[in-house]
Formats: sequence, C-alpha cells, structure tokens
Amino acid sequence: MAQCFSIENRGRTVGLACRVPSGLRFFAAEQPYFAREGMIFRRVRDVEKAVRQLSLTKLSERPS
Repeated sequence: MAQCFSIENRGRTVGLACRVPSGLRFFAAEQPYFAREGMIFRRVRDVEKAVRQLSLTKLSERPS
C-alpha cells in the first residue's frame, strides 16, 4: 500500500507526496505547483518548504 501525505499551503491542499524507493514524489493538484510535479524530496518537510517558496515567488511576481 502506498504511503502518501497531503501537502497544504495557506490552508489549501496543493498536492500529495507519495513514498517511492528514492524518497517522496510530489504530485501537484493545481497551479502554480505543477512546477514541482514529479520532483523527488527526502522528507515531507522538504516538500512543504519547496511549495511554500514557490508560493512566495509567485505572489511576489503579481502586478500591484
């Protein structure tokens, strides 16, 4: 049975991190998180950090 973790950002589920032999593979549920789709991470905390950083980057790129 697969071991998967729900990944949330700002109170929304943005994807899943599922255990694979090499670590955790991220599966995105919506934009802008598709940029991280399929990436392998060592820990759930690493996935959460990458999602948070991407979210902050995308927010700072929005026009004022």
